[in-house]
Amino acid sequence: MAQVSEAELRRMEEIMRSTLHRHFVAIYVEITGDNGKVMRSVFSGFLMSLNGRWIVGGAGHCFDRVQYHVDRGRKAKRCYLFYSPARVSQPVAFDWERQRPWFRFEQVTGIDYGALFLDDQIRGTLQAGDKYPLDESLWDRTDSDADWYVVYGVPESRTELTETAIEMTTMFYPLEAVTETPDLSYEPKVKTFFGRLRPGVGSVVGVSGGPIFANRKAQYWLHAVQSWQRGKLIGAPLVRPMGLMLREEIARRW
Repeated sequence: MAQVSEAELRRMEEIMRSTLHRHFVAIYVEITGDNGKVMRSVFSGFLMSLNGRWIVGGAGHCFDRVQYHVDRGRKAKRCYLFYSPARVSQPVAFDWERQRPWFRFEQVTGIDYGALFLDDQIRGTLQAGDKYPLDESLWDRTDSDADWYVVYGVPESRTELTETAIEMTTMFYPLEAVTETPDLSYEPKVKTFFGRLRPGVGSVVGVSGGPIFANRKAQYWLHAVQSWQRGKLIGAPLVRPMGLMLREEIARRW
């Protein structure tokens, strides 16, 4: 993919604002520690559907970080899904333990997937807010080439968390596909997308779990889940293997 022009950037923004934001959610979890200290965490995610079920997908290491505390008896007391396209002000409350999060996070293999299976009440609220999942035709794909790629999420630099307010701004970052596998400290067990951020873009810490969309000839699909950043390089396992794992989890649960 050649360097993105300003005209293409404007077109990307138009697509993000008019269409792709409908599939994005941010996840907020507030945990009360042993000493009463409150720990707040925000991470990016996306809506997808599988076998008729609505799912919030994201990066496994984000889910693992929360579950680590829950497994040690700490309470995830305030949990919200945020779904406005820009400044977020319409949270949907959910119960972390009741939603029974699923995740697989393996640093040595690059697997980094997490999911919440949404109940009918949360699904209805999101649908009323003009949110819709990406169905299987938009993520169960083997496409290997696109006109452009973009990662969408809530960077830490655009997040403000206090006792009385939660404010965050969604951002999108065009990516240039890296065709050769970079030197890694692990051997990827699933196909992984590698992308390079544009010059001038610094840290996108907090975007972990955000969807990486691909677009070709005005057709878009969910390509990968943002997992890590090293300098300008982004690593993201493809969504399709996640879907196969979720099928097995759905069969096990239901």
